[in-house]
Amino acid sequence: MNVSSFQLVPLAIALLTLSCASYFDVKTRRVPNKVWIPPVLVGVATTPIMVEQGVFQVEEVTVSLASALLLAYLLHGMRVLGGADCKAIIVACLLTPVGRSRLPLHFFPIALITNLFIMLGALTLAAAATYWIRKKAKIGFFRNRGELRKEGVDGFSWRKFSPPLMPLITLSVLISFFLGNLAFATIRY
Repeated sequence: MNVSSFQLVPLAIALLTLSCASYFDVKTRRVPNKVWIPPVLVGVATTPIMVEQGVFQVEEVTVSLASALLLAYLLHGMRVLGGADCKAIIVACLLTPVGRSRLPLHFFPIALITNLFIMLGALTLAAAATYWIRKKAKIGFFRNRGELRKEGVDGFSWRKFSPPLMPLITLSVLISFFLGNLAFATIRY
């Protein structure tokens, strides 16, 4: 499927909103709720027009929004993602319910979440490996944990390696829209 101009305008609005949210997320680790109001209004106004023009089918939009809401609810409930991250996923799926690829495994909300976790996992492992190498070089490989605590070296926590997610969500929207699901990119139908 070729990308139409009907899809590029909401995609641009989604990327602009996510870029603004990324700024707040990196700067203050909080995204104001007023950031999400304009893109939701645009999505609510443009999605029915795109369905009417034949760009999307009603079933695609319904399943995309329902799965985005369900995924966001579950991931927030399990404390995997924060509130702003979940709002970003919902707004992205409202503005761009279907990516370029309409294959089942490349379904936009699932591709968005999968690509986000692939990038997050790679960045977290790289940061943890860098931290571990620096820490071991600094404190030695065979020191006692009790001695380390006395010196102020705290225990291991994955949270300290996790970057702000909003820039990754923004990048994931782009990748998901144009390339589909990276986990299933080699599967041909």
